[in-house]
Amino acid sequence: MKNQYFSEVCVPIQIPYGFRQAEKEHLDFTFDREDRFTDFQIEKDGQDYDVSLDNNGQWYFFTSLVCDSLDELKLSRQIFRPPYLRNKEFPLVDTWRM
Repeated sequence: MKNQYFSEVCVPIQIPYGFRQAEKEHLDFTFDREDRFTDFQIEKDGQDYDVSLDNNGQWYFFTSLVCDSLDELKLSRQIFRPPYLRNKEFPLVDTWRM
C-alpha cells in the first residue's frame, strides 16, 4: 500500500489582477468567523487557481497537494527555491508563478 500525504497550503501574496468571484461552496475549513475569507479564482494559461482576500485586505494563494513521501511533503511547503536544491521539484514554487 502506497502512503499519501496531503498538504494544504496558504501563502500570502501581493494583490493579484484578473480575478473573479468564486462560486460559494462549503469547504472543510473552520475559521473564527464565517466571513474571514472571500474566495476568488484567477485563470492563467488555461488553469484556474484559488486566491482569497481576508477581512484585513491581505490576499492569499490556497492550494492542495498530494505527496508520496514525507520528504516530498516537506518540500511542498517551500515558497522559494533554495540555491543548494536546484534539481528538486517544488510543487508550490513550480506550479504557480505570477
